[in-house]
Amino acid sequence: MNMFTWWFVVTVSTLPHTSSQPVDLRCGNCRNTPYYIPFCTPFPGAFFHRLHDCIFPEICLIEKLHQQNGSACYEDWQARWVKFFAPHSQRAKTCGQNVIHGSRPRRRPCAIRETLERLLRTTSNSEIIQSDSSGFKSVLLKRTNSRIFDSESFDNLFKSLRKQGSVFVYTGSESVPETVQMFRSADFLVGYHGAGLINAYFMRNSTRILEISTYKDLNNTIPWRSIVEGRLAKYGEFYSKVLRIPLQQLLAANPTRRYGFRVDNRSVVDPDHFVKNLKYVRLTNKDVEQIVDFGMKKANDVA
Repeated sequence: MNMFTWWFVVTVSTLPHTSSQPVDLRCGNCRNTPYYIPFCTPFPGAFFHRLHDCIFPEICLIEKLHQQNGSACYEDWQARWVKFFAPHSQRAKTCGQNVIHGSRPRRRPCAIRETLERLLRTTSNSEIIQSDSSGFKSVLLKRTNSRIFDSESFDNLFKSLRKQGSVFVYTGSESVPETVQMFRSADFLVGYHGAGLINAYFMRNSTRILEISTYKDLNNTIPWRSIVEGRLAKYGEFYSKVLRIPLQQLLAANPTRRYGFRVDNRSVVDPDHFVKNLKYVRLTNKDVEQIVDFGMKKANDVA
């Protein structure tokens, strides 16, 4: 290799990324596996994993895409989120081959919370997602397939929250702008453990989040899942709490499933998924009181 060839190769290889090159947003981290989203078959409709593992980790690239009005490679399911955050961007017509095996290059460090805040202020959707400071507002998550509040529990909780101010019921059928506006305006978020809690990342700092969960054993000593514990810290400064209700309380609301446990309190099935697939959730009056009391605490109160 002569001196000119060496200079040309080194110079071209170190040129900065230009806006003419499409940004690759195709997801290669579906629940920590080295597969792109079309091949993440265990989670074909997993709203939580798609946002948590694919959209938010790429938010710095999406901001760059928005600033440059550039083009990007992304999957069909990503389109509504990319177009929301980078409305003037274009989808690239030609993209590199999707590598099924082997992970993508490691992402550069990204201040996700700060970047998300900037995007929410600067996109063309900013006017419709400004937070509304008039009155106390709660968001109540309403699941539809499993872990559903029974009708009495839902009505009791909704009416109790309604006495404190406005209540928005989130079902998951809302558009991206509607979702962001709802959570951006909220002072308090409450719901049973599920994907809807991922939208807490759109909430303002110092807002309150209460996640309802349970236990994996009848002695109520082994905690079941939680999104609030450990996941939310890097996305904002929230006042959060997990209210764990006794497993017996859930089993009472699901009489046809209560025999998944033996008399010695050991599960005859995988306890994690047994609890996950319980259809109904029941709240006591005391539970509802604790939920509302936590939501109404001031920022300087002890959570």
